[in-house]
Amino acid sequence: MPLAGVIWYDWNPFVLLVLFWIENIVTGAFYVPRILMAKGHKQVDAVNTGKPVRSSNQVVLAVFFCFHYGLFCFGHGTFVFSMFDDPSSGSSYSIEDVFTIIDEFNLSLAIIALAISHGFSFVYNYFFNGEYKKAIAAQQMQRPYHRVVILHLAIILGGFLVSFLDRPLMGLVALIVIKIFIDVKAHIMEHQGKKMPIVPILGKK
Repeated sequence: MPLAGVIWYDWNPFVLLVLFWIENIVTGAFYVPRILMAKGHKQVDAVNTGKPVRSSNQVVLAVFFCFHYGLFCFGHGTFVFSMFDDPSSGSSYSIEDVFTIIDEFNLSLAIIALAISHGFSFVYNYFFNGEYKKAIAAQQMQRPYHRVVILHLAIILGGFLVSFLDRPLMGLVALIVIKIFIDVKAHIMEHQGKKMPIVPILGKK
């Protein structure tokens, strides 16, 4: 869909970065039920009872995640809008501006597809495959940051490069392909129970 947007709807680096930023929000939304459903335990209190103990109150963790991840997405979004949008559009942005961009560049279908994709992964992998039975709530709270930080460092650096090159089509296509490659690698490693390495990004971990 991003490739179709670049070719047929004249999406530029800013529009792509807005779409990928919205994906962060979609990703975070699915981590709230992940935290709440996690049944794994951080450690066994062998000294006292020998029984598994939960890492923390999962509702508190979920609320804290919403607050902390929300601030993270707000800061990330502010950076994207201030660095890649047209300077003549002004220095302040609002939720209405986001919906305007979604409408202007026909992002609705892509956002729905993102929600379906992440929703399918959550239902199939986390629920039906029983990942929640071994998942630890505190670890689930941290997981999206690994993916988001690594992925968007690459995307933002690529966005700067493509903007500098006056947004050539091949540059945008390359940016999307790189994003998809990193996303797929992160997805596979997540469901193998591994963390995405920051350096080297393509190395074995």
